Amino acid sequence: MWSHGNADLALLNRELSGKVTVESCRFTPGTTQLETKTLAKALKILLVIIAALVVLLIAGAIIATRMIDPQQVKQIASEQVAKQTGRTLTIEGDVEFSFFPWVSVDLGRTTLSNAPGFDDQPMIAFDQLSASLKLLPLLSRKVEIDTVTLNGLRVNLQTDRDGRSNLDDLSRSADTTSPSTADADAASSAAGVALAGLTLGGINIADARITITDLAAGSETIVDELDLVSGQVIPGQPVELSFSARVDTAEPELTHRISADLTMALNDELTLVTLDQLKVALTTEGETIPGGKLKADLTSAATVDLIADTLTVSQLQLQLAELKLIGELYATAISSEPAFSGQLSVIIAARL
Repeated sequence: MWSHGNADLALLNRELSGKVTVESCRFTPGTTQLETKTLAKALKILLVIIAALVVLLIAGAIIATRMIDPQQVKQIASEQVAKQTGRTLTIEGDVEFSFFPWVSVDLGRTTLSNAPGFDDQPMIAFDQLSASLKLLPLLSRKVEIDTVTLNGLRVNLQTDRDGRSNLDDLSRSADTTSPSTADADAASSAAGVALAGLTLGGINIADARITITDLAAGSETIVDELDLVSGQVIPGQPVELSFSARVDTAEPELTHRISADLTMALNDELTLVTLDQLKVALTTEGETIPGGKLKADLTSAATVDLIADTLTVSQLQLQLAELKLIGELYATAISSEPAFSGQLSVIIAARL
């Protein structure tokens, strides 16, 4: 029976509780820092892929109406990717288009080659991607996309012994093709207008796997069985998200199973991420865990400021075996050398 500070319950339980002030807690740069930077780069690549999908959908409308051979689409897409990135895009599966009232695109097996100097496995691959774009709203500068479905996604993020990532060449490609300040401002303004008129029915990612290998740190993390489902995405409105995954680590050898539900909101500039009603369930298994298994449940709200590089966690409640933490945390330099401060109330309950 658990104690909650109630006088009657106190007769049946012993409880140790207190407040802990976290004035300064800094992580030394290492695997966490490298993986954070790697994931940040991966997020940028994901945004590029989403933007490319929108372009492909619009191109699909033209292709569908002009009856262009889909094989030409494969060739043009591969040529453009090679020109912009130096990578090889291979669309092994079929490319299917349909139109009116929705322009639909269905891609089969597709791969993006790895960076030079890394192994031969693709950096990105997926089995099937489909999406539909409503045609008539384009006439009024509105983009309405049905649920985007992505099956069998495989992402391999690698860092060699010299600290070089297989994302570095993509970052350099973006830098070398950066427009002038005036052009960038115009592009940003146009993107804002496009985003304001964008409605997405949802995102459905099934059976994804992300492998993060860091030879410099001697670590490998595999995020497997990743499923993500979102509600409708409308600019300026929160979106509901639900995901689950299995995470395997080599050092120490552990298996984590995680599921989460939350509501996410972005500001107009896409620089402030707000997470509400966050509920996370985690189960960790491994020989180094007492009893072989450990369960944790967390609820909280959080705000990530991508410009200030900060994280604010409020309404934090973490239940970990007989340990319960309640409080709030604040983190700075989250993409480089995270440092935490805040106040936690710690409750340790023991059964008599």
